[in-house]
Amino acid sequence: MNFKDNLKKIRKDNNLSQEELAEKLNVTRQSVSKWESGIAYPEMDKVIQICKMFNLNIDDLLNKDITEVKETKESKNTVNKYVEDFLCYITKVTKLFSSLKFKGKVKCIFEQLILIFVLFILVMIIGGIGSYILDTILSFIPRFTYNIIYNIFEGIYIVVSLIFGLLLLSHIFKVRYLDYYEIVEEVEEKEEVKTDKPVLESKSEKIIIRDENHSGYSFIKGIGKCILFMIKFFVLCIIFGLAMALIGLTMATVISFMFIKTGLMFIGVLLILLSCIIITIIFIHLFFNFVFNKKINFKRIFIVMIISLLGIGIGSGLSFIAIKDFTIENEHISKNVTVDMKNDLYIGDRYTSIKYIEKDISNVEVVVNYSKYMDMDIVTDDKAIFFIGGYEESFINMLKNNIDDINNKKITYYDGFDVEVYASKDNISKLKTNSYNRRHHN
Repeated sequence: MNFKDNLKKIRKDNNLSQEELAEKLNVTRQSVSKWESGIAYPEMDKVIQICKMFNLNIDDLLNKDITEVKETKESKNTVNKYVEDFLCYITKVTKLFSSLKFKGKVKCIFEQLILIFVLFILVMIIGGIGSYILDTILSFIPRFTYNIIYNIFEGIYIVVSLIFGLLLLSHIFKVRYLDYYEIVEEVEEKEEVKTDKPVLESKSEKIIIRDENHSGYSFIKGIGKCILFMIKFFVLCIIFGLAMALIGLTMATVISFMFIKTGLMFIGVLLILLSCIIITIIFIHLFFNFVFNKKINFKRIFIVMIISLLGIGIGSGLSFIAIKDFTIENEHISKNVTVDMKNDLYIGDRYTSIKYIEKDISNVEVVVNYSKYMDMDIVTDDKAIFFIGGYEESFINMLKNNIDDINNKKITYYDGFDVEVYASKDNISKLKTNSYNRRHHN
């Protein structure tokens, strides 16, 4: 871009016609038209006049792109403005703090410490929740990749929290002090004294409050608002938990229809679940209205709550009446083996629930009680006793059998297995010692 393009750009940016620009430069419109078309060039005094008029450099006007020059200047001016504003803010804070009395300084520092503490607690809470969510989302990826991603997010969160905290503290300090406190100069008046020398007036700085209503307990009110915000945040978390509980209760209500053959038991459980769903909805409604400052009809809520509690009581009573018709059965299978006692004999399964029973015998009797859905074997050698086996039936079949048993008003224990060991007191002591040593030294 050359002079003619720059001149045309400058004129249009300043909303000037060729006649208006010519009038300012004391030339004819035809001269400006010739300059912009490149037919002629202005004299040097006119170039200097144009530069002074629009705050430009001669070299920029004649040889450079005036748009780029303008953008560069605006960018520099913006940076300079930010620096000046920051330095001005620091100067005002320093001047204000140094002019405060001792009591005012202590109060100011105390307020800032409380704010820092509140912000720290809030950052820790949000960070903990975010860490849990991030851990849940990234739990499926390899540990090394997880650590890298987690550390990146943690670093970003720390930096953002520090920047946000500093900006918030600065803004609150500005609103709390700089916007409502003003430093003025007081002039001490002196009586006139007849003398040839001039009378000197002493000046001193004094802090005044421009809004008395603002300064009273506004900070305490601000802290109260922060606490209320944190309380509402916790209540929102509770609402989320109640929503998950509502989903679970709804699923349980639907599943309960699988036990409709139990009759009175089904009615009692269904009544309990429906009442719990209503109570959960009531609490969600209460907490939601609290968070968003909506009106609450306590009379209606109280009536619905009483009805729901009565429903839980009636349902529990019906279930208690119905359970007397249920039978409890244990369908475990037992298998036993006798082993000769040796000084180094031990039981090799560390995860098995073992019950030692004293019996006046010289050898060791081992009894295993296990579910009919399992296949268990007792394996022995010269030094050890092991239990090998597992479930043969699928989980779906086991669940189906349990549902059928409950519909037939029968409760059956299917799960797990336990071991009973019969031996003399001395042999039991040896078995325990040998088993412990094998687990902790091998």
